[in-house]
Amino acid sequence: TLTSLNLSSTVMTEAAIEKLSEAPDFAFASLTELSLTHNNIDFSGMRRLSDVLGKCMDLRSINLSNNRFGESADGMLCLKNSLEYFTNLQRLSLNSISFKPVSHDILAATIKD
Repeated sequence: TLTSLNLSSTVMTEAAIEKLSEAPDFAFASLTELSLTHNNIDFSGMRRLSDVLGKCMDLRSINLSNNRFGESADGMLCLKNSLEYFTNLQRLSLNSISFKPVSHDILAATIKD
């Protein structure tokens, strides 16, 4: 079974993320680690990625560092909504994500929920 998936530096296009989202749920059922660093994922990609994350309910570690979804407040909300049901998540890496000031405000407000 697949427990770790590293797709770092693969330049995940929205089409590639769409293909991942079309994979059957069981393909991700045992996944505990996911790394998508350095992929230039923007808000559109994050929206598609949320479909994939919904299939990975046993994730313990997610690394989304060095992507662009933080440039949009909507991207941060999409991430927050994707992660709120992960009960096993122990590590979330968001290094070198550029956040616009509005994203900080929205993120702070949503964390309080």
